[in-house]
This record gives sequence, structure tokens and C-alpha cells, in this order.
Amino acid sequence: MASEYGPESSPWRPSESLAHSGSMPQQQQLSAPAVHSESLPSPATSSPSAMPHPQAAPTGIFYDPRSGFHSPLSRSQYNPELPQRVTVAFQKLVELGLHNRLVIIFDKICFSLDEALGIVHASQYIKEIDNTAESNESDLREQSEKYIDVYFNRSTAFLSRLACTGAIAVCEAVWNGQVSNAIALIRPPGHHAERDEAMGFCVYNNVAVAARYMQRNYSVGRIMILDWDIHHGNGIQNEFYDDPTVLYISLHRYEDATFFPGSTDANYDRVGGPTAKGRNVNIPWSRSGMGDRDYLYAFETLIMPIAREFGPDLVLVSAGFDSAEGDELGECHVTPQGFSQMTSLLMGLAQGKVVLALEGGYNFESVANSLAACARTLLGEPTTIQAYTVSNDARLSVHQALFEQAPFWTCLKHSNIKPPPTPAKPKAAKESSSNKISVSRPMIDILWGNYSDSLRKRGFIPVRLHEEWQGRKYQGCIHHTKNLLSYEGTLVLFLHDRSFMLGLDSTDDPLVEPEHTHVMDSALPFIDAFLDAKYTIIDLGFYVDGKPFTGQMNAATGAVECIWDRFVKPSPASRVLILAVGALAKSIAILAQNRVSDFESLVCGMVLVHRNDSGNLAPVPLSSTLQQVTRVFAPSTLPRGHLLAPNTYSFGLASYHSYRTLESIQQSSFSFFSKCMERLYDP
Repeated sequence: MASEYGPESSPWRPSESLAHSGSMPQQQQLSAPAVHSESLPSPATSSPSAMPHPQAAPTGIFYDPRSGFHSPLSRSQYNPELPQRVTVAFQKLVELGLHNRLVIIFDKICFSLDEALGIVHASQYIKEIDNTAESNESDLREQSEKYIDVYFNRSTAFLSRLACTGAIAVCEAVWNGQVSNAIALIRPPGHHAERDEAMGFCVYNNVAVAARYMQRNYSVGRIMILDWDIHHGNGIQNEFYDDPTVLYISLHRYEDATFFPGSTDANYDRVGGPTAKGRNVNIPWSRSGMGDRDYLYAFETLIMPIAREFGPDLVLVSAGFDSAEGDELGECHVTPQGFSQMTSLLMGLAQGKVVLALEGGYNFESVANSLAACARTLLGEPTTIQAYTVSNDARLSVHQALFEQAPFWTCLKHSNIKPPPTPAKPKAAKESSSNKISVSRPMIDILWGNYSDSLRKRGFIPVRLHEEWQGRKYQGCIHHTKNLLSYEGTLVLFLHDRSFMLGLDSTDDPLVEPEHTHVMDSALPFIDAFLDAKYTIIDLGFYVDGKPFTGQMNAATGAVECIWDRFVKPSPASRVLILAVGALAKSIAILAQNRVSDFESLVCGMVLVHRNDSGNLAPVPLSSTLQQVTRVFAPSTLPRGHLLAPNTYSFGLASYHSYRTLESIQQSSFSFFSKCMERLYDP
């Protein structure tokens, strides 16, 4: 494992004894103040020649090559959070000669962090992570599948603590004046980690742990956390949401809660808890492609005015470089110069006490070049703030956040900023012959964000897939209950498009006015009924138009196949029930046709619901065995002849049942499922 995924050869690879002894050739090194009761080695005397550009208090860095041993168990366990993220970055510092100008900060032991970790994370969760150090490969794989986009090996527990140690050590060194600013080149990252949940490559919340530690042990009055990772730092926000002494500012892709972590908590209207209004600032980008000009506009217009008024004593940067040019996950275009300029602006705060802690960033060269540019700036090299123009999308996002924050900040109340630009009006939809109301795609995305949030509140876990067919529009469309990998009872596969029903108070007025309009989610009643029945659930919701050969339909079919192979087949569930609504009914029927033996052995009941707007459904013949456990429901308004037409399922008319309302589908489906279960136990 180490040879395949472990740390690559590095110009600096101290042995454990070297790191603990305090002897570091050619580079300055510094033992950070202890985070535990044991004493640390005294700082070695630095040679003036070791630092070509001396300054009163130089820049520090924490880096331990052992962090490379946090790696996937095998190549089949795909994950972009790899050891090369830090090894390549440190090599770049060496190539540029910057490592000789940095003070290496060490800490001796990371297993006495329980007090600091316990402030941010639940004790049972910490114990669970520690136990992975003694787990076998099977248990490690099961632990990895328990969370969203996280893997574990037997080194993960130690190295996750080491990442927290690094963040604490550089904060202490900066606060005590041993260095003026510092970098924590650490992994795994941390800003997604919740109190009792790992997610998004993160195990412990490194920056949050360091901030709480500094508050408790050094009485740091005000801490600012700036998060420029392309993903919203949900874990940091939740930790400090009602803490007036911590200012959290995040710039991230949001896109109506469809971008990871897929929660409306990342929107600009989340401004802080009851006692901390204005202390949470979200700047949610509405699309990919943001660059230097957009980020610097946010800094100039909103971030720096608020930061100066807040007056932090210490600035922590959740420095994710997945917003950098070349990162395939982030799909943005911030250059090394852009990161350098943002760092320079932050150095004007807190008397220069700035700490950068690595978060995301999955293009190794992009991370390396961006980090090197930030290091040059921290070392005092000049950077030029260039003239720029900002995109209208970025301007709108910044202004939306500004007007939400204005009531809480004096610097914004009398701002001369113009009102947010009005988005271009969408083209009027063509009037259909049936005069039905058409809901535009953006509204559907907004509603879907609320649906995803509702699932999370019910204990569902969102799943992010990495297959090429899954474009960014389909992120956050898959959720499952937490007991998926442990429940041996009934598993429900619930497939539906992003369908919401629009209801009006009066049908006399053709205008859809907000005060007379109600939106009803047609999927949640089924979810609640399945939960009441104590079933484990996989929920897939896609926006598809039902046309047989569109890219949307192909993506939906690919998602269904991937879910079946990745989650349904490996699950310990003894039986599977399938409810598929709309165009996705065709996707599961295609899979049933191609996986006959799988379906006949696992599926004990399948309900396919056809809608008037589902589009024509090409013939999908099923085996006689599956036909016996399958029912197709069609609207009562659908002509009977349509059911016999060659463009429908070829089950025979007896398989079809009509419906008029949602309630009738739910009642009929559960009645049919009950009969299937009875047949299973009493054939």
C-alpha cells in the first residue's frame, strides 16, 4: 500500500527520531508550544545563512511526510484526496528555494489532543475513529462506506490527529510571536467534518479544533476564519454559527444547493445564530468558472470591510485550492497570483497574524503553484493588486450577501454599492395546447435544494458519484438512510424525477402569484411512509424530460445502474422493493431487462408509475417472473388505447392500474407491496 499510494520521495523526509529530537539540517526548525502536558525539545539555534531573506519574525510551516500514509486501501477505492496533494506541494517549495526561508514547526505527540478534539467533536465519534487503527480491511471498507466521500486505513486515526496538531502548532507559534505567520501543510482536510460525522474527505475539523483550542488556552478574543475552498465549509459554520467571537466567511460554489455539500445552509441568507448575527457570511457562487477578478471583487466589496470592522486578533484561512485554475472538481480559474493577492489583503488584519491551513485542491500542480505563491506573499515578497473587471454573476452573488449583512455592520449600512443587478428575464415559455403551467428549470433546482435539505433532516446521507456521465447538474440527487450497510430487512429503491406540484388558491385567475400559490412536494409523503414502515431507503431524484435518447435520460439510466451495482447488490438487505415514478420508470425497467437474475433473486415487488408528462416509453419486455411482481400505474386521464400502444411497457393490460391522486398511488403501492411480501413468506 505504501509503495502504491504512500508518500513519494521528498527532499525532506525526517525520521521519527529526527523529528522528535529537534535537529533539522539546512532549515530553521521550531518546536511549537505544547498542546499537552509533556515538554517538547527546546528550539534549536537557527543559522543566519539558513534564511536568505531574514526578518524579525519569519514565516513558519508545519509539514510531516507521514501524512502521506493516509491513502485509499486500493485503486478501486477511488478518491481524489491523495498523498501527492502535499508531497508535490512541498517539493515545489524546495524547487523554488522557499523551504530554506521557512521555519519548520514541529509538535511531538498528537495523541493527547482529546481535550481539544472534544470541544468540536463528540467523544463517541472520536473513539470510533481511534478504533480504526486496529480494524481489518473489511471493517475499514465498511467504515469508509458509512460516510460521504471518506476513506479509512489503519493510519487514518493517527494522521487525522496529526493534521489537527499541525493546525494548532502553527497557531501557537504565530500567537506567541515565534513566527509572524504560518502555513499548515496538512491532510486529511477538515472543514466538512461535523461534530459526529466525517464527510467530504474530512475526518476531524482541523481549523475549528485549532480555533477552539486558541480560545480556551490563549484567551484569543476574536478569530476570523476565511474559507476560500470551492466547497462550503459546513462543519466550520455549524461549529461557530452562534459564537459572536468568531467571524466565518466562505466563498464557494452553491448553485441552488446542487453543489456539494448540497445544503441551503450555504446560502447568503445564513447570517449567524441569535447572538451572532452577521458573524456568518456566505458568498455563494451561482456557477462554475469564477476567477481572480470575481474573488477580489468579493474581497474589496464585502470581505475586507467586514473584517476590518470585526477587528480579529487572529486570522485562520481554510485554504482550499480546488478553486484554482486546472482543478477538475472546482471548475474555477483562480490563479496563483489571485491567491497571492487575497493572502496579501488578509495580512493587513490582526497585525499580520495569519495562518493558512490546507483544505481541498485535487490538481497536484495547481495546489503546489498556488501554495508557493501564498508562501512568497507571507514571506514578504510584494504582490500587485491588478485592475480587473467582475462578472455579472459574481456581482450579483456578492451584492445579495452584502444586503443580507448590511443590518449588522456599520461599514455596510451607508455603502454606495448599487443594488444588485436584475437577472435577465427568461424567455416566455410557449403556451401548450393543454394550457398547463410550466415550471422553469431554475425553479425546479431551487425546489430540489429544499427537498435535499428535507431528506438530510430526516437522517439521509447525500451521495456524490464521480462517473463522467454525472454532470454538475446531477450532484446531490442521491441520498440514502444511514443504516444502508447494516440493515438486513427491506430495502426500498425510490426513483423519481424532480417533480413538484403547483397549486393555486383560485383557478379563475391565470396568473401564478406567490401569495396565492402553494408548492407541494410529491415525493416526501412516500419517504415518510417508508420510514414509518422501518425500511432502509435509497432515494434518487433526477430532472429528466422523458425523451428516450436525450443526454438527461442516458444520465438517469447510468445513475440507476451505478446505484444498483454500488449500493443495492452489496447491501445486506434480504429483499428489495422498487418504486419508480415518471421517466425513471423506464430506466429501472431497462436495468431489470439487462439484470434478470439479479432482479429475480432480490426484487420482491416493483411499482412503475407513468405520468402524462413522462413522455413516450419504448417497449421494455420483462421476464414472466418479474411481471408477476410488477404493477404499472397510469393516470386515469390517459386513454385506454395508449396502454396497448406499441410505445408502452409490454406487460399486458392486466398489469395496468389507473390512478387519480397521489394518495391513491401511495395506498395502491403499499397494498401491492404488502401482497408481494406475503407471497414471499407464504408462496
